[in-house]
Amino acid sequence: MENNESVLQEIAAHFFDQSVEKVIAEMREEPINTMMFSEDCDLLANMWEEVCVQVQEDMGWAWPYYEYLVIELCEQTIRALSQPLHAALTRYVCLKYGISCQPDAISPELVVDEVRERVYAVAITYSNERIKKFVALNYPE
Repeated sequence: MENNESVLQEIAAHFFDQSVEKVIAEMREEPINTMMFSEDCDLLANMWEEVCVQVQEDMGWAWPYYEYLVIELCEQTIRALSQPLHAALTRYVCLKYGISCQPDAISPELVVDEVRERVYAVAITYSNERIKKFVALNYPE
């Protein structure tokens, strides 16, 4: 059983790493709608940078929009999963959090939540010069 869980962890780690990279790449392709957001948003290059600022500094009034975007992109990454892979990922999340589930159970919500949390874990530490400048202007210490 220990060997099976080790293999499951490797498969899950690989999938989740790839999914996070894909979601972040998609957000980097998404421009910021400066008409909708603050004037200073033009300092940021894309939605990924705006999500990073939101996660690091202040989940402002537009946070539901960002959250929706992230969840939508996470859902896109799991839509094409084969049933056995989806079941394996569900099993991994269940084991990780001590949730009781059947070995062949499929839970898109659990898998999406895991991808989303991993995206936010990257966002909380990601920075570049544009983000630093934006934060300095909008969140002075």
